[in-house]
Parts: sequence; C-alpha cells; structure tokens
Amino acid sequence: GINGSQGNSETLNARVAFNAAKEDDLHRWKIAASHHTATCGGDTTRNESMDGLTKDWLLPGSLWFYFAAGRIDIDEFESWDFRLSGTGGIGLELVNRGDLEARVRAGLGGRAEFGGNADDKIKPEASLGGELVWQINDRQQLSISSTVYPELAEFGELRITLAVDWQLKIDQADDI
Repeated sequence: GINGSQGNSETLNARVAFNAAKEDDLHRWKIAASHHTATCGGDTTRNESMDGLTKDWLLPGSLWFYFAAGRIDIDEFESWDFRLSGTGGIGLELVNRGDLEARVRAGLGGRAEFGGNADDKIKPEASLGGELVWQINDRQQLSISSTVYPELAEFGELRITLAVDWQLKIDQADDI
C-alpha cells in the first residue's frame, strides 16, 4: 500500500508485505515479511523491516504440537540496528474446523540486539501467544495473532507483537 499528501507539507507512506503458509498432516509453515517507510518534508520518519518464520510439527491424532519461530527486525529509528529473536515450545489446537481455527503457543527463547547502542547480549524470554483464523465466507478471511514475550531476567519488561489481517478475494474467476 502507498499513500501521501502534498500541501503545506509533503508526506509519503509505503508498506510492502508478503505472507505465505503451507500445511500438511505433519508440518505447518508460516512466513511473514514486511517493510514500512515514511517521509515527511523529504525527511525519513520511518524505515523498518520484519521477517519471521514459524514452523509447527503436528502430531497426527493429537491436539498438541511443537513449534519453533524466528524473527529479524531492522529499524533505523531504534537504539539498535537489528534484532534477532527465536523461541520454541509447545502448542495446542483449540478449534480446527472448516471456517475457524484457533491455537495457542507457549515456549522459551531469547533475543539479541546488535549495532547502535545495543549490548549484543542474548536476553532470555518466555513466549505466550495465540492466533485465530476465521474464514468469513468464500471471499473473506480474518486473521488475528499476538504473542507476548516477557523478559525472564528483568521482571516487568516485555515485548508484544500483534497482527490483524483481512483478506478479500476481489475476483473469483482470476483468484485475485
């Protein structure tokens, strides 16, 4: 997406994103990547990227599964240049029917920030998250996911990720 305005000031905002998912009886893969940039009066006010991968190992006949997830964040306006994070643990399918899926995950992992004023140390974290996918009808899907990452060494410090995606199929015939 892209938007902008010109008048007393000039602004330009752009977002590019890619999401993909694949699932079979034993594995579920989810890839998400996005880049956001913004300018105001010719000055860059936002320049950030996120790339993430989640892999679930499914256990046929069970509601439980194992997972591993990794992510890299790059942000020009943070005190660090880039952040790597990873976690692994167990998950539970709460609902898995044709039009609705809901699952939760809990695990342990860590993150490290590099460059800028970062200390380059690995910080242990827990991860508690969930996701909901609702197939509203044959043309619309709503997905919501969020994960909380409380720091284990520093009580009260945490990160939260949240994504809400609405997909609308514009043209049934061409699958757009």
